[in-house]
Amino acid sequence: MMNIDDLNVSKKWKARFQFYRELGADDLGRDEIIKTEKFKKLSFRDKYRITGGNIWAFIGGYFYYFVKGMWLKGGIFFSVSLVWTSLLSLIEFFSGFEMKSMWYWMPISIACMLYANLDFYRKEMCGEKMWSNWPPFFHSKSGVIKVCMAAVIVQVLSIVFIVQHTHYSISAENDNAAIRLTCGIDRVYVTEKELSSFGKDAFCAQL
Repeated sequence: MMNIDDLNVSKKWKARFQFYRELGADDLGRDEIIKTEKFKKLSFRDKYRITGGNIWAFIGGYFYYFVKGMWLKGGIFFSVSLVWTSLLSLIEFFSGFEMKSMWYWMPISIACMLYANLDFYRKEMCGEKMWSNWPPFFHSKSGVIKVCMAAVIVQVLSIVFIVQHTHYSISAENDNAAIRLTCGIDRVYVTEKELSSFGKDAFCAQL
């Protein structure tokens, strides 16, 4: 078994690692640890050390994983982030409901904050590159690179789709009060005056 004191990490990380080892983190994942009786008996502060507590992972998101050398897991978080933002963008496009910016980045940042500490432990102590319960495809660089490429393609396609199906009248381009018209899968923005003068059908017919 690797000696924690021999690791090239800070004293703070060594203390965390010792704490994780005592909870069986060499064999158990985060979700398994929090179900154990030993975890349930911990103080709130100690539970927080397991379930979160890494503000830098929250701020940095998947970049934090790359900085810590957790490339494969960082690639998965990167891919999920792209797909997530693509999905929200399409929901905004079709529904007309404007999402707050935090919904684009916060879920991934929270996930990174919750898993980063234990993932770093398992990287340093167990040599883990990918979550053990994930299919073999994700445990190789080529597999994760393919996932990243697929996510980039999804992102690009969603942007292209939205751009191609969003239209503005000349007057509506700089009008914050522009009215949004639904014409099939297209969205057209016009001013209130244009809409009252020409009607929705006239604008939709031009597409």
